[in-house]
Amino acid sequence: MKVTSATLVCEKIHAGIHSVSENDNVIGYIAKTKNEELPVGAVLADGTDLGEFDCPDCAVKEIYRKANNITDGHLITSDDKKEMLLAFMMAMLGGSAERTTH
Repeated sequence: MKVTSATLVCEKIHAGIHSVSENDNVIGYIAKTKNEELPVGAVLADGTDLGEFDCPDCAVKEIYRKANNITDGHLITSDDKKEMLLAFMMAMLGGSAERTTH
């Protein structure tokens, strides 16, 4: 198992459009859409359309997965160290460690 840590930064570049950067490199963009059910669109830095999502968090996660070619595994997001340790232990035991805001 490989464990990595990343800090992603979202920066507003235009009304309704934000860039997503990892280590000062833009890896994608999120933008507000007119779709009320899926109000956030995501695109990789190379222009690959990733589709529409129900929230910015889901869009950013998909940008990170695709930009880093992650096809399998758990994506754990949190600022709380104890919560991250618990999620990691759950992943090791086969439980779901992916957190969502939904």
